[in-house]
Amino acid sequence: MLSFENGIFHIPETGLGNGVLSFEFENETVSTESAVWISSGGLWETELKNGLRARIQIEKDVLHISFRNGERECFLKKIHLDFAAGLDAEDYREYTHSRLFLEQTSGVKPVGMSTPFFEHNPPSYMVYLLAPRSGGKNLLFAALPPHQGDFLVFQARHEAKSLNGRFGLSVTAEEDRDLKPGMEFRLSPVLFRVSEKNPLELLEDLGDAYAALRTSPLKERAVGWNSWDQFHTDISAADVLETQKRLDAFSERKVRCYVVDDGWQIAYGAWFPNLKFPADLSEFCREITAGGGIPGIWTAPLCVDNRYMFPHEWIVSTTDGRFVLDITRPEAAQYLHSVYRRLHDAGFRYFKVDFTTRILDVPRCYDMSMGRAGILRRTYEIIRSAIGPESYFLGCCVPYEPAFGLVDAVRTTADIQIYWSAVQINMTSASARWWMHRRLWNNDSDFLVVRGEETSCADFPNQSPFVPGRYASGPVLSKREAESLALALHMTGGDLMFSDNFLKLNDAGRKILKDALALPPLDEAARPLDLFSAPAGKIPSVWFAPGAGKAAVFNWGEEPAQFELGADLFGGRRPGDFFWNRKEAERGPDGSLRIVLVPHEAAGIEILLK
Repeated sequence: MLSFENGIFHIPETGLGNGVLSFEFENETVSTESAVWISSGGLWETELKNGLRARIQIEKDVLHISFRNGERECFLKKIHLDFAAGLDAEDYREYTHSRLFLEQTSGVKPVGMSTPFFEHNPPSYMVYLLAPRSGGKNLLFAALPPHQGDFLVFQARHEAKSLNGRFGLSVTAEEDRDLKPGMEFRLSPVLFRVSEKNPLELLEDLGDAYAALRTSPLKERAVGWNSWDQFHTDISAADVLETQKRLDAFSERKVRCYVVDDGWQIAYGAWFPNLKFPADLSEFCREITAGGGIPGIWTAPLCVDNRYMFPHEWIVSTTDGRFVLDITRPEAAQYLHSVYRRLHDAGFRYFKVDFTTRILDVPRCYDMSMGRAGILRRTYEIIRSAIGPESYFLGCCVPYEPAFGLVDAVRTTADIQIYWSAVQINMTSASARWWMHRRLWNNDSDFLVVRGEETSCADFPNQSPFVPGRYASGPVLSKREAESLALALHMTGGDLMFSDNFLKLNDAGRKILKDALALPPLDEAARPLDLFSAPAGKIPSVWFAPGAGKAAVFNWGEEPAQFELGADLFGGRRPGDFFWNRKEAERGPDGSLRIVLVPHEAAGIEILLK
């Protein structure tokens, strides 16, 4: 349990050294190691030399810190809590989690080592877990709601430049916050948990803690079609309506949402239809709704192509010269609300919101008192208030911490591509984020795309040699690989969105879509059973959804692989028949199953009750 005394933090039974709190302001860094702390009723208080007062409270394993600024205005960049080295890198694996899907892959790797999917020492946002290789106590560190406008970042602090040997822990709150005289603010609560529980259970417990604080009900997962992957910006109203007509008949109206992605608007910032769509978007929405569909639309609310479309004070620039709408200005916030209210009034009920992270590259906004992550949360609050609780809000390229409680679904992976290398990267992150699904929101692992030379009549001029870990390398998806992707997306339990040009799919491609639609949706995401035990650089290959009684096995590699599936793997439950890709298999006298999968193949298996 975390403790604090005389300016020093301790986490007993972990081996981590002393923890020291410091504050990184714009022009100086102030440590509290030598500060005078006053204890009263379980609280510790101190005042820094610049007048900022800090109050610390620890409730079991959760750290709370509140602040009150003095009379001097200042800019707080970061708050650091650094624990000295005391753990050995050889003894631990680390679960790391990216701030959003674009920045890095999420999953498990050995501490201090790189793999095809991970750098040597990546920062971990929101949650970080250290799991001992040879048994012992797991260390879980995480941000908890309510969000306070910061990003919490966890990272191993290595003593050696080679990143082997002893390491400690860095906990950083990224603030970027203007502190006005007398202003009060808080750090987002930080969990420090030491437990002998299975690390998978620890992460699920974290998801349950979030779920207990979620105030809005979960919506059913979205099933639909999005224009982006096949059409990109070359999309028209006629393309969408023709796709709906064909998919309605094909799917018996199981495909509900029809989402127009980038390419419908005049420009970023000018959120009005271009000449490929009717001037009155309500006409377009009525046609989709009349066919039994749900109209959906993509937007990038903070992106601006031409700064002269707006009053100059509404626009701020990123460090690389791109323009961003500054919603900390009340007039700009009102404008953003009007954009989404207009789209809602036109009839859209599915909103894919993208690229809000561009605000992270802006040096300063008009009002930085809410913190940089707080600006993002304010953006999502504006959108939600405009589109109402009835609309489905997908956060795409959305940081996870400030989105909680406001979105219905969040993208957990990068944009899919029609290459096996992209499937490998995406399913690494998708499997690692299983614990969020139906606890925080619905997980969205991007589209099910199936087109390839075996499954469509499309042309594929851009192919290259396959390189593991390199996005969009290799030949286009084979039929077997598309089937494996379909099974993986089913096991995530999340949104199911198609994005191929349906007219160009052949019978083999359409059969994969039909088979995917025929699978009853899972009420849970499958656990990646070997997330913490798979060899370094390998993707979890056995996923299990106990509530549904379903398991899936994947051969992500380049050689045939044999799997031994016994009752011990599934909590005493025996494997039954196949529900996806029926395979020849050996059945042991104890009911265990032995199957061999060729490279890039997957199989789904029913798991029987005890």
